[in-house]
Parts: sequence; structure tokens; C-alpha cells
Amino acid sequence: MASATARHENNGVRNDVVTRQVRDLQLAMAELHDQFRDEETVELRELQRELEATAKACRIAQFKLRKADRRCDQLEAERAQAEERVRCLENCLQGSVLRCLSAVFTYKLSSL
Repeated sequence: MASATARHENNGVRNDVVTRQVRDLQLAMAELHDQFRDEETVELRELQRELEATAKACRIAQFKLRKADRRCDQLEAERAQAEERVRCLENCLQGSVLRCLSAVFTYKLSSL
């Protein structure tokens, strides 16, 4: 009977030790889980910052693209106006040259 009581007490002590070890392991697992969550939170924040920076760069690029498109349209309109002016000046010049030549020929013919 004494040996059964001793074994029972020994098993109780072992049970307490194992129970403490299980609690310690559970606590360590909880700490690791919290640490993992903290690391994930930090990584998530970094990714969010990168995403915000990329989105900002994209908005800036879109703004610059729209500005360049407007400038391109403006330059195209100015080019079309300049071409029209050149055509007008060419026509005017051709008319002036013809009038001038006509006047010169008329003068020459009248002096003959």
C-alpha cells in the first residue's frame, strides 16, 4: 500500500510537472503567435505604404500624361494654323509676283 501511495504521489508530481510544461509550451506558442501577428502587421503596413506610394506615382504619371496630351493637341492645332498661314502667304505671294511681272511686261511692251 505504501508503494502504491508513493507511486500515486510520484505520478501526481510528474503530472504537475507535465502540466506546467504544457502551460509553458502553450504560453510560448501564444507568444510566437503574437510575434508572428506583429511581424505580419509590420509587413502589412509596409506593403500599404508601398501601395500608397505607387498609387501616388501613378496619379502623378496620369496627370503628366493628360498634360502632355493637351500640349500635343495644342501644338497640333498651332501647326495646322501655321500651315494655313503659309498657304495663304504662298497664294498672296504668287498673286503679287504675277501682278508685278504683269506690270513689268506691260511697261516693257509699252516702251517698245
